[in-house]
Amino acid sequence: MKKIICLALIFSVLTLSACGVVDGESAGEKMRKITDGFSLSERGTLYLRGEEGERELTDELLSRLFADGGNITAFENAKTCAVFLFRDFYGGEIDIIELCDVSHKPEMLSVMQRRAKKKSGAVVFSKGRYVFLVCCENAEEIKRAASRR
Repeated sequence: MKKIICLALIFSVLTLSACGVVDGESAGEKMRKITDGFSLSERGTLYLRGEEGERELTDELLSRLFADGGNITAFENAKTCAVFLFRDFYGGEIDIIELCDVSHKPEMLSVMQRRAKKKSGAVVFSKGRYVFLVCCENAEEIKRAASRR
């Protein structure tokens, strides 16, 4: 009996330590690296949810951005969110969602893909527990940079 308990404890510790490997960055921190790295900071406004920032990403703004029948409740599974909206309405946007865990990734990818259909040249991808939507002139470059980090 003691051996079974010891094996169960060892298995639990190994499983939990494997699940706990995260990069520790919020969606806002990732977004700031992108906007600073591509000199975009002055071209738009950053909205944050789940962390302190100048502008809050409110439920109302989320509803307007994802008003096409998308599942706004999917954002309940997000730990932090960052949306960068270019000042020029047609200039695009960059969205980064940090999920509580990766089990919610398919649902959030679906929400982001519906949003991307409304945009020209939008790219949707994920890395770990993060889901990205990038819609701007250098979307592929941003995708490559975000995928390396």
